[in-house]
This record gives sequence, structure tokens and C-alpha cells, in this order.
Amino acid sequence: AQEYLAMSKQNPKLVTHGRDLLSAFLQDTEKLTYANWDELIHYCMRSAAPVGRAFLDIAGDTHMDRQAADYLCIALQILNHVQDISKDFLVLRRVYLPHDWILQAKVTEEDLSKSYTTAVLKSVIDRTLQETHAILVKAAPLMRPIPN
Repeated sequence: AQEYLAMSKQNPKLVTHGRDLLSAFLQDTEKLTYANWDELIHYCMRSAAPVGRAFLDIAGDTHMDRQAADYLCIALQILNHVQDISKDFLVLRRVYLPHDWILQAKVTEEDLSKSYTTAVLKSVIDRTLQETHAILVKAAPLMRPIPN
């Protein structure tokens, strides 16, 4: 933490990234569902994208495509959420899938609680993975070595 504070004095953007992360963390303590895909992406812009931005700032890279870095971090976070659907629901009562998609597919709490993926939940996961793939395509410009 002290190293991060020292670096933030040299690079004020790190403070902004930290604030974004903190706001997402605080939201996690109160918000259990995301109404739609856009709301989930907005959350990921504050909970995942700042990590990539901070990494690029710490590495001193000014040439990387920051929007592509945002897309990569968002996609990775969504994939993590998909991986943890049951655990997030059972332990935290939190669902990181768009609620409107869950309603459309008629996913129940029982579906979210199972140790396997039901057909209706799979349909929501498949849709999430399709959207995430589109985000990963936008992250492609980032795929080059970082000099530092």
C-alpha cells in the first residue's frame, strides 16, 4: 500500500484508478444484481478496467491502447463471474449475470444453487459468453508485448 501511495504521488492517475476500484468495492457490499448487460459493464468499468489502467501506468506505457486494455479486463472479470455463479449466489447472494436475461430464460434460484449447470442457466451463460467474445475481439489491439 505504501509503494502504491508513493507511486500515486508521481502519477495522479493511480489515485483515480484506486477511487474507481473503491467505489466498485463499496457497490459490492450493497448491490446483489445487475439489471442488464449495460449495468454490468458499467460496474466492470470501475471494478476491472482500473486494474489494467494502473498496470499500464505503473509500467510507464503510454503507447498501449487503453480502451483495448479496458476491454480485456472487463472480459476477464466477466469470465471470472461466470466461473463463480453458484458460489457467488450461495455465499454472497450476488448474481453477476444480467437480471433481464435471467428473467427471459426463466432461471430460478434453484438453478443458481446447483452444482451443475441447468439448461436455462446455460442459455444465459452462452449469451454472456457471446457478448464477452465480442468484448475480447475489441481487446485484440492490446496483444503485443509491454516494453517495461
